Amino acid sequence: MIKKIDIIALIALIIFSIGIVSKEFENDLYYTIAVGEQMNKTGIDMKEHLSWHENLRYEYPHWLFDKITYSCYKVAGFDGIYIMVILLTIILGMSIYICLYKSGINKIISIITAIITLYLMQMYMVARAQIFTYILFLLEIYCIEKFLKNKQKKYAIFLFIISVLIANLHCATWPMFFIFFIPYIFEYIFSFLNYEDNAKRYLNIYQKRLKNELKGKHREEKVKKYNKEIEYYNKYIENKKNEKITDTYKIKINRNDNIKTLIMIMIICVFSGLLTPLRLAPYTYLVKTYMGVTTKYIVEHGPLPIMEQLNAIIIFILIISCTLFVKVKVELKDFFMLLGLSVLSLYSRRQLSLLILVSSLIIPKIIQEYIENNDKHILKDLNNLFESKKLILTFFIVITVISIYNYFNISHDYIRQEEYPIEAAEYIKDNINIDNIKLFNEYKIGGYLLFKGIPVFYDSRADLYDTTFNGKEVNIFEDGTNAEYGRCDYRSIFDKYGITHVIAKKNQVLYIILEKDEHINLIYEDKYFSLYEVK
Repeated sequence: MIKKIDIIALIALIIFSIGIVSKEFENDLYYTIAVGEQMNKTGIDMKEHLSWHENLRYEYPHWLFDKITYSCYKVAGFDGIYIMVILLTIILGMSIYICLYKSGINKIISIITAIITLYLMQMYMVARAQIFTYILFLLEIYCIEKFLKNKQKKYAIFLFIISVLIANLHCATWPMFFIFFIPYIFEYIFSFLNYEDNAKRYLNIYQKRLKNELKGKHREEKVKKYNKEIEYYNKYIENKKNEKITDTYKIKINRNDNIKTLIMIMIICVFSGLLTPLRLAPYTYLVKTYMGVTTKYIVEHGPLPIMEQLNAIIIFILIISCTLFVKVKVELKDFFMLLGLSVLSLYSRRQLSLLILVSSLIIPKIIQEYIENNDKHILKDLNNLFESKKLILTFFIVITVISIYNYFNISHDYIRQEEYPIEAAEYIKDNINIDNIKLFNEYKIGGYLLFKGIPVFYDSRADLYDTTFNGKEVNIFEDGTNAEYGRCDYRSIFDKYGITHVIAKKNQVLYIILEKDEHINLIYEDKYFSLYEVK
């Protein structure tokens, strides 16, 4: 049954989501629309049709997201995509809220956690496939927790469906679906080192044996032996209970035999990667990515500069404070989850979003347990706060003010002229036969040119242009970045690919190099971009 506080949470998250979602789109969106449109014509044939390179193999790693995004664009243009991102942001916030209070967390703590999480993740709330996978990963963890608690079949079915959806929406992240199982498996393995649990198990065994011996022959000697063992284990368990009173920093290790069935579910989900039109891409895509050269050049694959990221500083402070300084026992699976994602985040900044997301399920649990250990009445008082109309009004005023402030500090242009060649693209389409040229472009603007129907040298589908994926002998991505940033003789790259035209953003490395070349003719320029013809 929907209660007043649920409605308050929904309205607050709607207001907050509108305030944090930027209208400015990233370069990936433009090729996404182009690929979605192209799939309607050619289907998923594992071939590249948009660049001017011939016979490239393309694996369509997020084909379903591309289709959804193109459908939104076809219905309502950029407004449709903007609304889609806002709706998905609201759904993510509500998913955090619902997963928390369904797991026993106080609703006020759940609302605050959802809002803080969205604030920390606002830079990731963009029109990319990841926005779907955030919701699905959150639901995955919730289903795992629920299955381990009550072993209901519906959660096993949900896990399989989630796996299929991730494999089709964003197959590069599909292996992460299985990584989220690992902390639970590790905790189960470590539970066998928990002597207290073993003592309880042996106590139960000896109690059953004692009961059986009362009916058998030669029982006196065995009864004496079993009573001695029972006395030993009872004393051991009692001592452990006394130790727990002072041992508040110890990690809590739980044993749940349902993990055996969960492992079987995980194994079954491995086959869900076959339920895509991408052949074996869900199994190979991530491996190929790290075998290629693209990760060396793309910023989001690089190490996390903590001091440059406010959201990273906040989340690491929260994790350290809750796991080390708050006098609450942290479950081993939660500790493994936070530790593993922290290491991944430091290694690759793109994983910070997952660390923030998963922390939203773990940190509130620690905070609530700490509150309950100190004063159980605080949680009841928190619930009573939202019975006051004045406090509800104050809450909405605060949320609205924060949202309005944030709204006016984000971009409200879908496409920034200084970032993308809006006018230059129109000139190319109106004055040059695009079927007879080989255009060299900078990496970032390639997607926009594809969106405008102009074949490119490369775009932000970086893996497509790596030999690991496309089967070519030459590495288009590496050659392109080397020429774009002056790491090699760019003329040799132009000759190698037969480049006829070049578009460059002013004041960038490529533009500065071309301005000094007498063998390059300037045929068009505007305030932000220049177009050249190669002699």
